[in-house]
Amino acid sequence: MPRALALLFALMLASCGGGGGGGSVAVSSGPSGGGGGTVTSPALPTAGMRVEESDAAVSTTGAWSQSDKASGWSGGSAIQATTAGATVSISFNGTSIRWIGSRGRGMGIAQVSVDSGPVKEVDLFGRPSDEIHTPIFTVYDLAAGKHTLTITATGRQNGQAEGNAVVVDAFDIQPD
Repeated sequence: MPRALALLFALMLASCGGGGGGGSVAVSSGPSGGGGGTVTSPALPTAGMRVEESDAAVSTTGAWSQSDKASGWSGGSAIQATTAGATVSISFNGTSIRWIGSRGRGMGIAQVSVDSGPVKEVDLFGRPSDEIHTPIFTVYDLAAGKHTLTITATGRQNGQAEGNAVVVDAFDIQPD
């Protein structure tokens, strides 16, 4: 019975996007005991795909909430964080990825890295008006294969900003 529970738990994780950093979740019931088989989450997103913030390939840690903008988001929704250390990660196959988010008076500063490489700070403050569903950061010329983009809210803001929110709307996996 414990193996059946483990398999059921793995199925639940795979169907709701749980299980961590967007990789696959595999559970085998082993050589003895009913059923056998392996449960694997969906394949990683690839070039030419739009990936919404709610997709199973996207994982979050820390305090993220639904964005306060009522319309205009890709897929109808976006998430935002104001707490330092809140992180969004997406694993994908491709050579380029674009983060779609928001710039404006209430936006803060985020840190972005690919494959745990060098961190780049991105100031999301913008004037005179707020922009939603806008390209924020694009990474080009990655080696073909699996990569992970990580966005971290710093909790900091530009001296002119009215807030420190970091918004994640979607990701575009770019073709070569």
